[in-house]
Amino acid sequence: MKKWIGILAIVLLALLGLKYYTLFTSKPPISKEDAPSTEQFVRHHLMKTDGRIATGLTSRKEEYLSETVGLWMEYLLLADDQESFDQQVDVLKKYFMTPDGLIAWEVKGKKKATANAFIDDIRIMNALYDAEEKWSDSSYLTVAKKIENALVDYQINQNIFVDFVDVKTKEQGQQLTLSYLIPSAVDKMKACDKEAYEQTRSLLTNAPNNSLGFLPKTYDLSTHSYIFETEANMIDQLYMGYHRAQWEGDVSKLVEFVRQTYADEGKLFGRYDLNEGKPIVEFEAVSVYALAILLAIETKEDELAVALYKNMKAMQQTDSKKPYYGGYIDVASKSTHPFDNLLALIAERKGYDEGIF
Repeated sequence: MKKWIGILAIVLLALLGLKYYTLFTSKPPISKEDAPSTEQFVRHHLMKTDGRIATGLTSRKEEYLSETVGLWMEYLLLADDQESFDQQVDVLKKYFMTPDGLIAWEVKGKKKATANAFIDDIRIMNALYDAEEKWSDSSYLTVAKKIENALVDYQINQNIFVDFVDVKTKEQGQQLTLSYLIPSAVDKMKACDKEAYEQTRSLLTNAPNNSLGFLPKTYDLSTHSYIFETEANMIDQLYMGYHRAQWEGDVSKLVEFVRQTYADEGKLFGRYDLNEGKPIVEFEAVSVYALAILLAIETKEDELAVALYKNMKAMQQTDSKKPYYGGYIDVASKSTHPFDNLLALIAERKGYDEGIF
């Protein structure tokens, strides 16, 4: 009898320990009431009642992007918000998706763009597959497979996925923008077309970089060559670096450029001279900081991520007594973009989940 009492006591202590371990180490989902102020800004100022997120508050308030749909879905997965995710799936199917599974990159009023954007389609597909795994709802799988099949049928040119395809004529682009390659999404398509997967993946992992770590922006199928821009657009460069790091490619030079530039200037600018690394614009961008944070997190540069996070947050409207609280916005002109706000949300949430912020 004493033996069984002892065993029972050990089991109870183990369960109690597990409870408290879970309590203090897990990251609980955030309720809408306690959601980050940026999320509340998006919901209150950019989102329509049916879930569509406008591209701006002024001249672009009736324009909607597939880019926004994908980024919002990605964030909602991190925030564990299935209800809002389902609403966005409805937006996708009602406004953006064509009968054959391609996704118009833009909707103006009721008019759909005539082309898709590869990065947006694979981001949305990826989010749907992840949602099925997270919430065990097969309806996500149905939509994800439809998108994937359309990409395999129409988006491959010379065994390489290309930037866009005309959603009506199916005419294909002749270039691949390397920042479009989201590793977790492209990896999911390997089983559908292994040769296209391998060739497309290698274009980023094997791309040449210069002494500062900058990568070519595109690969041209007609000339079978990489194309460098004369300027280093940091959104493109950091996207490529982040994605290349996820595929375990070498990004050490680019990370060092970000680290040293931040150490010297205390900030990052939007564009730099490709060869000299000197800033050629004077503006900072929320999306640049968000992508730099994601790259820093991916490469285990936690201190750099924290420093960059402070700069990003300095661009936020943080006075709860003033209009547009929580938004990354120029209050005077009402200039804002969901791309900045959603990337900031994703970077912030990932830093939170990793225990960095």
